[in-house]
Amino acid sequence: MIIDTHVHSKFSIDGQSTVEEMVLSAIEKSVAVLCFTEHVDYDPADHGYGFFDYESYSTEIERVRDAYSDKIEILKGIEFSEPHLHERELELCNSRDFDFILGSVHFVVNEATAEGRCPPVDELDAIYERHYLETLAACRRGGFDALAHIDVPARFLDGRREPAALIDEIMKTMIAKDIALEMNTWCLRKGQAEGSPTAAIMKAYAACGGSFVTMGSDAHCARDIAACMSEARTKGFKRCFYRGRKRVEA
Repeated sequence: MIIDTHVHSKFSIDGQSTVEEMVLSAIEKSVAVLCFTEHVDYDPADHGYGFFDYESYSTEIERVRDAYSDKIEILKGIEFSEPHLHERELELCNSRDFDFILGSVHFVVNEATAEGRCPPVDELDAIYERHYLETLAACRRGGFDALAHIDVPARFLDGRREPAALIDEIMKTMIAKDIALEMNTWCLRKGQAEGSPTAAIMKAYAACGGSFVTMGSDAHCARDIAACMSEARTKGFKRCFYRGRKRVEA
């Protein structure tokens, strides 16, 4: 069963396809469950700040559900950036009828690469450490179902600098908070050797007792729906998705 629980339509600032275009692409690719996770950004410095329209998004999700419910299950989610920094807004989102809330941290790498900047090698350790410290703070706050692209700096920065002790602490915190880990196939789609997270981080998750994994293509256009799902290495983990904020094993 093909399940994609991380996609962005034009209801996200960087989405390129309509909800219906993405649904039709998913049906063509035999996707059984498709969860939209539109960006929700509350950092005024983020280019998506104030873009998300909950009412219009909800109306469109209901429309495509009515039109295609016999062909695919369509779920309504969001990707909430920096949940630990926007607690009041996170509580509002938790009171709404989302099926799934992805938590993520974007702003560290966004600052590091602002205006096309390429940080020098001697800054990479500090950037990676800061990213993972913020990710740990987000997981300690909780209030979301799965953690998206934990190692997102590796998408944009040369050379990995993952601090093992911090990653272990993040994994332990996720498990204590019942937060699943996302396997994001963006890196595979871009020609990298591994998905996000890497086998090393997945091994750390397993060593800490983690087992639940969501699958996401991070598609921002219809053609990328479910891309590289078969190449993602999740053997030994339990694939899952969320319906009505309840975990469903796939």
